[in-house]
Amino acid sequence: MTGQNPDIDAEIATLVAANRTGPEYMPIEDAVIARAFADATLKVHERRLGNGFAQDVQREIAAQAARWAESDSTMERDDAAVITSALDSGQIG
Repeated sequence: MTGQNPDIDAEIATLVAANRTGPEYMPIEDAVIARAFADATLKVHERRLGNGFAQDVQREIAAQAARWAESDSTMERDDAAVITSALDSGQIG
């Protein structure tokens, strides 16, 4: 967790916990978003970015979706579409 913004920390904790419970406890779209958010959050946190943390996470999620969109895996391409839609609609961000 960042320790800098309790609201972001709480959201991260919620999404990471949701990611661990898997799609059997939540709609698959939410699980995909949670996975992307958790993975991207870890990457950004590893870089120790303080200012603009939420925007950095959003950019990392978009980059991850772009990578998945080019995948040979149908599941990853489908996941990329869900993430892109969530970004476009403001569900993430």
